[in-house]
Amino acid sequence: MIGKWEVGQVHEAEITCRKLGWTPQLLDRIAKSEELARKLAVVAFSHGEEFRVRVDYDKSLAEMLAACNCPLVDPIITQGNFPVSGYGLLYATIRLFHFEIEEDRRWIVPKVQVLRHRPARIEELLALGAARSELQTRFGIVAFGSVSPRLYEEDHGVATGRGECYVAFLGTHDGERQIGTLPFNMRFLDKECRFAAVPL
Repeated sequence: MIGKWEVGQVHEAEITCRKLGWTPQLLDRIAKSEELARKLAVVAFSHGEEFRVRVDYDKSLAEMLAACNCPLVDPIITQGNFPVSGYGLLYATIRLFHFEIEEDRRWIVPKVQVLRHRPARIEELLALGAARSELQTRFGIVAFGSVSPRLYEEDHGVATGRGECYVAFLGTHDGERQIGTLPFNMRFLDKECRFAAVPL
């Protein structure tokens, strides 16, 4: 886990977070304080959950997708669009954050980073999906650590009228589990999403 503090300390950090509303001023204060960053990481931590997953880099992306056993997989999730690199078997701790407001990645990613985490990559997201498939039936889980190149209508089959970069997510569609993609710059309704991150 991130660490343990007295209930009063975490409550004080939470009050600070609510009062300042994750403003640039709060992000600046967090960046200057390791202690505050860790306290506020607890606040943003989704239900205090963290997951230790095994990431097998000797598998191809296609094999990682198959291990999730999802009926629906977005066809643009390919090695070319979401490259996986590395080798061997590694373990990663994945934490799920939420910030209780609707916003886009321009705020989400800096928040995760200032809390001494980095956004999870697609291989870590898929390892989580394979190990804990029930999670995505509760909420969407987004990985900002892997971003596709700019894709157009002919790539994705969606009439956006312009190129978009995408990130992968675990979720459901019509009651079926899916591995999908979302535009990198879309606004995310936080109560419906969790943002996967790995501690630094």
